[in-house]
Amino acid sequence: MTIPAPQDRAEFYLKDICSVFPGAEKLVTNARQLQMRKARHWPSHTFLPMDAWKKIGLQTITDDPDELWQYHSSLAALGAWQYTKGVYVFDPELFAALTDKPFDGKLPLDVLTRLPEWCIYIDTPGLKWTPIDLAGVFVYLNWNTATGATELCFAQDVGKIVEGKWEPVLESGYEIQLDDRTLRDAVMLADFHLFIHEDAEHLFKNINRKLTQADADLIRPGLESFYAWGPKTKEQVESIIAFRLEFNNERNIQTTEDDVRREFEKEQAEGREKQARVEAAFKEGITLMELARLTQGDEDMTDETMKYIGQLISLILYICSEAPDISSDIPGHYPKKPNPKRVNRQLILEQPEHPTIWHIGKSSGNKGHKN
Repeated sequence: MTIPAPQDRAEFYLKDICSVFPGAEKLVTNARQLQMRKARHWPSHTFLPMDAWKKIGLQTITDDPDELWQYHSSLAALGAWQYTKGVYVFDPELFAALTDKPFDGKLPLDVLTRLPEWCIYIDTPGLKWTPIDLAGVFVYLNWNTATGATELCFAQDVGKIVEGKWEPVLESGYEIQLDDRTLRDAVMLADFHLFIHEDAEHLFKNINRKLTQADADLIRPGLESFYAWGPKTKEQVESIIAFRLEFNNERNIQTTEDDVRREFEKEQAEGREKQARVEAAFKEGITLMELARLTQGDEDMTDETMKYIGQLISLILYICSEAPDISSDIPGHYPKKPNPKRVNRQLILEQPEHPTIWHIGKSSGNKGHKN
């Protein structure tokens, strides 16, 4: 069996998330209309901010509410994607030309906020997300109400064929701030953000402000947990080893228990060294961006993420360019955000019945175009 077509994968994830959050559509309509009545609302490039999605999720989730965190990105991505259902498939030659040169520079906010739809699904054959094969990715823009920053967000489709059957997996998501900074700094800040508790979210509003002792106290628990600082009981260590083994097995990453144990012991030694540097930096005075560089600047994870994010941004920048080669099977049809229709005093967004395949670079490819 081969992996399903991109439109079939995207539709599957939409149906799956709707089963987890039944009734969310009505709450989405109410949230958008309520906000539009206010004098200040979010930018038009964002369908709904993440904190609105979290509130909707809590009201509609059928699973354990404590597990809601793993669905945030999926709900936000698919909740917006369902109103356009655009699937973007690149011409192979253009795809290769763009991904062979991963973006690595200052992030162009004015370009990346020109996504043609609130959320798009890009087919990504041959790409990876860390060591995992990336079948496709949902891309959308969030306006962070806590920081006022625009974030480029991803929900990664890492579904694969296992024992002759397709096993769908949509990762919990990844966000990078689109401020005036390089991609490397944005990735380091995003990786740092992954293990910072939401109570410290407001600190990202001004990443160049010197952190206070109270700020350090908010940040420290996440660092201690992520870097395995401090003593661990035998039971805690065995629990960590078991979790990592299970995580690797689920993703077909071949590691033995001894491999995982050695890696954890190495992390503990490195963590203690990093802890000393961080505590000294807290005492001397450090900004959040400087702290992100200190903790993530020498991480292999950051280097890997740079490559994979850079490839995706190269694809997104082409889609958002002034004159991209985008076509569909319907002449004159072009991706756009739909306008709501008034139904019984409410503005309703209608959902298309089927996904639309947008061909990227198809006509240029037919002319022998090479990038």
